[in-house]
Amino acid sequence: MRDRRSVRLSGPGRGLLSDARRILALADDAKQRVLRAAALSAPLRLGYVSWLPDDIATLVGPTVALRIDEWVLPSHVQADRVAEGTSISRGPGSPRSRARSAGLTAHLLRAEPLHAVVPGATSAEPIAARQLKVLVDADESAWSSWNRFAAEFAAHTGARIVNVDDGGITGDAFYVHVRRIGAPVLASPKRHTAVTPPSLGQRPVADPVPLWTWSLVHREDDDRASVRHVVDALLAPPAATAG
Repeated sequence: MRDRRSVRLSGPGRGLLSDARRILALADDAKQRVLRAAALSAPLRLGYVSWLPDDIATLVGPTVALRIDEWVLPSHVQADRVAEGTSISRGPGSPRSRARSAGLTAHLLRAEPLHAVVPGATSAEPIAARQLKVLVDADESAWSSWNRFAAEFAAHTGARIVNVDDGGITGDAFYVHVRRIGAPVLASPKRHTAVTPPSLGQRPVADPVPLWTWSLVHREDDDRASVRHVVDALLAPPAATAG
């Protein structure tokens, strides 16, 4: 009802008010669900370095269209691509202060114990960290993250640094260095595709145990629903299995 000073609901209008509010709420909810579904269905690129769980598709589920990029790039270069807005990345963790200075957020996913490759047979007997040699490669553009880790590990434990310039942090060249050095060498977390020679074995490391951390990195200002979904899915504790 309207007069020259005001507008107010009539009796029948007041009777329909609650229905109208419910209809508007349902319409708004439907709109938001459509927008969320569209945001989740947009392909999301996930880059990684060396390690990715085999069941990542199961962990993330069908809600997000996840595109896995196997970039042959060092972890610090991948972090730069994330900062530029290219993707999110799963790879070796860096200190959170460094990630924050680049506008990134890092979530710790996993801590991996590193082992030693030794002349001789594989054994479960631990070897003290101070007895190890650690390789540092001259190519900082490729091995920056590992070189920092190796230098800090040596400084903390008394292990000896051995400088190389042939990318021998991994692969066949790594095993050549172990045989040449003739002593236990700390293995990097880079997955070796080369077959371990029969003259070499593995031993765990102790006092202390070297741990390489893996983190999920994304831009701090990235509020996409798909990014939040992937972060939550990968950080969720494993589901308990019935026994």
